Amino acid sequence: QRLLNYIKPNVVSVMMEGRIVREGGPELALTLEERGYDFIREEVFGNGN
Repeated sequence: QRLLNYIKPNVVSVMMEGRIVREGGPELALTLEERGYDFIREEVFGNGN
């Protein structure tokens, strides 16, 4: 089972290349489950990376 089925986080942090690039609440965890991490990578680093 997924960990998020048992706990509800207050804060969700996304780290890429050693730095926090996005923070949010429980809704960010749900978005990551649905969309993955690629959309954040594109927002932060552009389409080239």
